Amino acid sequence: MTSGKRDTNKLATIVVLAAMATAASIFVLQHWRPGSKSAPDSGLGKIAVEAAQRPSVPSPDPAMKLPDRGRDRSDSTELREHGQVAEPRRAPPLSGTDYSVIGVPFPVPASAESVCTISKRLHGPDLCERQHNLLAKMAKEPRDRAWAAKTETLIQDEVTSLSPGNYSIRNIECRSSICAVEIESLSDWYSGATIEFDNANNLVDGFRLHAVETDSVGREIKVSLVLFNKFDSKGSHSIH
Repeated sequence: MTSGKRDTNKLATIVVLAAMATAASIFVLQHWRPGSKSAPDSGLGKIAVEAAQRPSVPSPDPAMKLPDRGRDRSDSTELREHGQVAEPRRAPPLSGTDYSVIGVPFPVPASAESVCTISKRLHGPDLCERQHNLLAKMAKEPRDRAWAAKTETLIQDEVTSLSPGNYSIRNIECRSSICAVEIESLSDWYSGATIEFDNANNLVDGFRLHAVETDSVGREIKVSLVLFNKFDSKGSHSIH
């Protein structure tokens, strides 16, 4: 090879190397900033560095109990409003006075009322007048919850213990000073509480209505409507 050709090749090589050096310098100037401790990297390297610098989010603890959103108060209230959740039954209070019963009469059995009607038609005077007056007075009374609940229990025990299995109570109610009880029996009418019972509980019973009914199989049932009331403060009963 002649010396002229060798010089030409060297010159070309130098030009290529210079061009490569210039391109490398331009790349460094575009991607490197002062203060950086590392050489410029490719795009994938930058993404990896940013991912590593993000704060880590702790995984949820499997043992941690999340709040039960399906049983909060609002859901229960909504279900209860639609009748899907039964309200707890509350026992009626046993103290104070219930005025809501004023004006509500005790239901007298139709068989007893028919006896009064027939008696008045045959005999003239109303033989049931005192009983009706006492029932009308009872309808005007509020309910003394404590006294009424206690006295109803006492009367039930007295009636059912007088002749076990013979008498059963259909209905009973006490107000503030008067009680009414409807009793049935297959054998006889209820004759009344004992004197000992009345004296021990400061009660009077003596006004009754008796009637006869027939059940679905033709048996005769003796029905008694018995009225009790308190003694007044003077020691006499309060029936007028």
